[in-house]
Amino acid sequence: MKPKHLLRAVEDWNDDVENNGGVDSECGRKVITHFGEGPYYAIKCTAYRQGTCGGICVNANAQVESALGGGVVPRLYAAGNCCSIGAPGLVYPGPGGSVGPGMVFAYIAAKDACALPDWE
Repeated sequence: MKPKHLLRAVEDWNDDVENNGGVDSECGRKVITHFGEGPYYAIKCTAYRQGTCGGICVNANAQVESALGGGVVPRLYAAGNCCSIGAPGLVYPGPGGSVGPGMVFAYIAAKDACALPDWE
């Protein structure tokens, strides 16, 4: 999402809170509260081919572990099926079974990455 589109979405949301009875005019959802001052961040969510079972190893912070041993690959994170977070094990949990765990690990990764110092 381009920064100007993100800012426009926040402005529209806040406008709906204040002037549309708290109802999201785009999707009809009940808006709970307005967004405060930024900075704001966005991620791109796209469709992808699902079906991997395994692959990248990650730790509890969703950091990718080095295949060569010796810790993690700096500033590299993974979540979802590409690293078997929520992917089928012995029993397939059903459609969407990996979505929740994948989003949780994506949140964990983002939280960890936000605590990193800026690139030098």
